[in-house]
Amino acid sequence: MKIITYLNNLIDSITDKIHIDAISADTVNLIIIGIIATIFVAGAARALYRLGKRVLIVALLIIFTMFAGPRLNVFLLNHISRFNIVEKKLSEIVRGDIEEKVNREYRMATGIDLRTENPELLEVLMAEAYAVNPNDSDEINIIKHVGFPDVVLKSILLNMNNSHKALIKADNFYDYAARFVTFRLITFLSYTLAFFAAVRIVDDNRYRAYG
Repeated sequence: MKIITYLNNLIDSITDKIHIDAISADTVNLIIIGIIATIFVAGAARALYRLGKRVLIVALLIIFTMFAGPRLNVFLLNHISRFNIVEKKLSEIVRGDIEEKVNREYRMATGIDLRTENPELLEVLMAEAYAVNPNDSDEINIIKHVGFPDVVLKSILLNMNNSHKALIKADNFYDYAARFVTFRLITFLSYTLAFFAAVRIVDDNRYRAYG
């Protein structure tokens, strides 16, 4: 190995200059091993230091996100709820799908188009088919009406925690589903914005430190 040969020649040169005539080969080997070990430890310590800084930065990003995310979430929910643009649009989409499905099933069974002949009965059937159970969690209420086959639905429900009651309040399922989706989207957006804000703060501090 070139590095060992180089260290050996270096040690021989040093011993010649300080007039050490009697130095054994074993001692030379121990010195070489010691120097290599020192270089390795120094490199490892430097790498661990850099890794430690990265771990610390990641930890700070996570802490900031967990602290700022919920507050930003509440802020966005309060301001978006004033307009209800997203929620209303989602509610209209879900209502249209439910109405189409219930009306189609009733028309196939009876030949009657409830949209034109009996809209009041259509509303009743929609409410019955897509009822919300307040004793179930929000996730369970949504999954029950997604449209999974019964076998798949039962398997999913068996593996889900249903210890929480419904938190979302709504008079019908389509508003309920719209609020559920809106809440999840805003929550995801809030934590994402909080994380990128934390990254931006770290980058700005680095720029100031080295600038």
